[in-house]
Amino acid sequence: MSLHVTALLIFAFAALLRVGLLNAPGEFDEFYHLLAARGLMDSGVPRILDGEYWRGALFTRMVAGLFHLTGSEDLPVARVISVIAGSLIPVMVFLWISKVVGTGTAALATAFTLFWPQGILESQLARFYALHVLTFLLGAAAFYLLVAGGVSSRLIYAALTALGWTLAIHFQISAVIGVGAACLGGIFVLVMRQRINPAATLLLLSPLIVLGIIAAVALDAASVLARAWEFYRWTPVHSEHLRNYYAFYFQQFETWYGLMWFASLALVPLGLRANQTLAVYCATIFVLCFLAHSFGGMKSLRYMSYATPFLFVNWALGVRVLVGVLTRRFSPRTRNTILVLSGILVVVATLFVPRSLQLASGEGLPDRGDWRDGAEIVGEWLEEAPFIVTTRELHQIAYLGDYDVLFSESRRSELSPPEDFGVDPRTGRPVVGTEDNIMLVIRCVPDGLLVTSPDWWYDAGFNELLGRQMDAEGIVFDIREDDAITAIRWHRDDDTPAACETLPRALRTTPPEDVIP
Repeated sequence: MSLHVTALLIFAFAALLRVGLLNAPGEFDEFYHLLAARGLMDSGVPRILDGEYWRGALFTRMVAGLFHLTGSEDLPVARVISVIAGSLIPVMVFLWISKVVGTGTAALATAFTLFWPQGILESQLARFYALHVLTFLLGAAAFYLLVAGGVSSRLIYAALTALGWTLAIHFQISAVIGVGAACLGGIFVLVMRQRINPAATLLLLSPLIVLGIIAAVALDAASVLARAWEFYRWTPVHSEHLRNYYAFYFQQFETWYGLMWFASLALVPLGLRANQTLAVYCATIFVLCFLAHSFGGMKSLRYMSYATPFLFVNWALGVRVLVGVLTRRFSPRTRNTILVLSGILVVVATLFVPRSLQLASGEGLPDRGDWRDGAEIVGEWLEEAPFIVTTRELHQIAYLGDYDVLFSESRRSELSPPEDFGVDPRTGRPVVGTEDNIMLVIRCVPDGLLVTSPDWWYDAGFNELLGRQMDAEGIVFDIREDDAITAIRWHRDDDTPAACETLPRALRTTPPEDVIP
């Protein structure tokens, strides 16, 4: 079977594993691109209400293009781009490792990439995560082939490196960490291939190191380093509990890969015997990215996705050597039996294959809160209420329509400066995050509607906090709800409290004429 036919079969199988969740409820960040793409279709600008969303603009434009091509602007259609990108990742791993080592090792690395739970999830999100992994992998693979030699057209591989990494950084600025790690890995490759002398390299780099130290001192004096460190360690309110959890990624890999994760200590060194330069290059990328993200503020398994395929390559190299050592004295039949039993052991002793199959079947997705039937739950209140507040602004816009104010402590923390009644530039709507001002808005609006989720109203205790104050102040409220949505309609018949004069004029339904905003 030719390499190209094999690549097509891998793509088809990967796509089969990556379509089970296409019709699943939307994850919050997906709606940024969904709504911005609709804005592009309508106005030529990625507009969401009175704001604009420019992050990952290329992905948004691709979604808008797909909407134009298909005539549909639904979420499953927006996810198709990620399905294609995510299905190409195993193909790229296979083609790259086949060229460098051979099809046996490539098949192992591809198998790990196919049955990759996080990769399967990201391949079904209308978000740029899968494209980020694909483009970084393209740049890293091309860069390795460029520095490792054996390619005829260096200009093409240099162009692919630049293209891949430029796109990766466009999608996620964290790709800069991976690019730096890959460049260091490339230096190691050149040293191991004796293309550059270590002593001469150190001598050549010495002036650059000195200049780097001088630049660091100058940047520190200008507070640039302090701002960079603040950015590196920053996290929104909803993720604050993970900021100092430095073992987060270790725990995640331990949970899903168990035996294989701990076996990395042996498999990575063993892989040096299969292909020294490739093993060192991939290990450098994964280890440096793992450490950098572990000590950063923002933590989510998706932030490590662009580095994870390089761990799979290290595993494949190590397994290849280990199998060769253990089975060299056995007959082919016995060797095949050992391989099958070893594969069964890995599946039984780890969770990543069962989890991948579960996700591929459309099951096992964490609750996202399905607002698709929200209009039926809220009913005529959407039309009758003169003032609408929400705690999930993107779900609100996608399924229920416009709103006036967002209640969100986390979104408030993302504003610059982070203050109540600041306007979110992504939607053009004000944000309130503190409990006092949340209650102030309710107190000062005589007739309003709050659309939220049960976890905000009940689990976070706002039913007690706000409900008790509303009862005490004579504010009458009714509730409609299901498992995903809680709608609270409130009314107050007495005069507007004097404290309402502190609200921005836009939020006052009956502003005193003598008050100047």
